[in-house]
Amino acid sequence: MNILKHSWKIVAIVALLLGSVALGTVSAAPGFEWTVPMVADAGAEGSSSDLEFGIHTDATDGFDSGIDVPHPPPGPTPPPFDAYFSITDMLFPNLYKDFRAATPNNWMLEVKSTSNTIDLSWNCAAVPQGVNLRLINSGIDIDMKAQNSTILSAGSHTLTIVVTVEILTYTLTMAVDPPGSGTATDETGTGPYEEDEQVSIKAQAGAGYRFVNWTAPAGSFTDANAEETTFTMPGQDVTVTANFEAVPTYTLTMAVDPPGSGTATDETGTGPYEEDEQVSIKAQAGAGYRFVNWTAPAGAFANANAEETTFTMPGQDVTVTANFLAFSAPGNVDLVGADPGVESISVSSIDLDGVDTTNMPEDIEPQEAYIVDPTGTGSFTLRFTGVANASSIVIYKVVDSTWTQISPTAITVIPPTTIEVTMEVGDPIIVFAVLEGVPPPVGGTAHPINKLAILAPWIAIGAALVIGARLLILRRRRAQN
Repeated sequence: MNILKHSWKIVAIVALLLGSVALGTVSAAPGFEWTVPMVADAGAEGSSSDLEFGIHTDATDGFDSGIDVPHPPPGPTPPPFDAYFSITDMLFPNLYKDFRAATPNNWMLEVKSTSNTIDLSWNCAAVPQGVNLRLINSGIDIDMKAQNSTILSAGSHTLTIVVTVEILTYTLTMAVDPPGSGTATDETGTGPYEEDEQVSIKAQAGAGYRFVNWTAPAGSFTDANAEETTFTMPGQDVTVTANFEAVPTYTLTMAVDPPGSGTATDETGTGPYEEDEQVSIKAQAGAGYRFVNWTAPAGAFANANAEETTFTMPGQDVTVTANFLAFSAPGNVDLVGADPGVESISVSSIDLDGVDTTNMPEDIEPQEAYIVDPTGTGSFTLRFTGVANASSIVIYKVVDSTWTQISPTAITVIPPTTIEVTMEVGDPIIVFAVLEGVPPPVGGTAHPINKLAILAPWIAIGAALVIGARLLILRRRRAQN
């Protein structure tokens, strides 16, 4: 009888040893761990059991030595009270502590009391958020995280602990700082999101602002300094902020020099402007003036000599000046350009009889003459149109009867009848002339002196041939006599 009484202990020890040898400890897939302690209490002495179930990364769905705690096999006489988890295991079908490999999983709980009600309690404090437990049998359905105990009537009860795992999602809120400085957009647009989910985000600066970076109290950015990047969701609701800063702008002032000489216009007309912004500008000369160039103490012009051009704003307030000069000339004369020091230019056509020809070179023939009267300092370029024999023209300046040829490098011929001449302030009279003996261009008119110069050599050759022929004839006649 003593042997029978304690036979379950012997069997349990042997089975535990066999289980350790045969089953060992099987490692499960890694995962988070949690445990729920339970107490089943029927109120009488010896009518209470401590139970425990949960998830352990090294557990299996069977018996695990060192992790699970087995319930002893039943004796010949069933006890008046009992409580245990039942599993499908040949050696240890009943356990006080039953841990499994992964969530979700279900547990079968057997509780009985022949005479007293059973107070069943538990503690779910260690169960993670998103893991839900329900205690179910034919008469009850309890949310174990919302309620921590129940009373079972006397008798036998088979209860199922059903575990479900909900997918937790979190709200992503997009914001900008300061308000109104731009936009922050969730480009993925499928929130709410799970933890560690990748979300595409985009920042766009508003007028007068530029993007600085992204910030958030949790989660992480692939590149917090990029306007378009990805954000990794944390395990919580989170606000992601696109930070912007005001872009400095600068005033563009348009001016003309001298005052009243014309107009200078900001054609873009959307100032103030950011640094490096391109601005279209236009100059227009007033009556009696010509545009010279643009000047500014900072910034850059696409073409400072063009009346219409673009100006690149510097990082400061700036005044852009359109420079003009007083200009009067016949209709065939125009200003190409001038140094800033040139203040005015007056050009008038004069008759060749009004030119002092005392020291005029003998090998030229004057064609037309002009009085050029500039003021200021520097050089300037004039364009003359309708010039006959333009490709053959030489130009002289005449000062106090002294004729000085202007260097060919200062002259540009634009066929067929246009010439541009660069001069210095102080050159009063210029004369356009052609060299004697130079053939005119095709379609041009030869001057009388040029015709004589061209025909003279041929006349001499013809005369020599005639004289030679007469001498030959005289010699033959004398020989015959």
